[in-house]
Amino acid sequence: LSMLGAVTYPVITKRILDKISAFEKNGAKIIMLDAPTLYESGSDKMCQKVLFVTADREVRKKRIMARDGLSDEAAELRLSAQRTTDFIPAPILKL
Repeated sequence: LSMLGAVTYPVITKRILDKISAFEKNGAKIIMLDAPTLYESGSDKMCQKVLFVTADREVRKKRIMARDGLSDEAAELRLSAQRTTDFIPAPILKL
């Protein structure tokens, strides 16, 4: 996974920067990134503000099972490969 990130993140980051530049040239005042790997890719350094939206593990599991047609075991494997919310540097407002 780290090898894949080393190859893909620089390409993704360049595309993001190119898009940001194009939006700024067209007068955009606010640009939002929807980036599940924002911190892993280092793209958080491009952001002035970060909004993190999540749900409880069971809710996320049910959603990905329904969306991707995964079994309970496959959904657990996918969730286990993801980071926990412990790494988030900003305070979390729970609704």
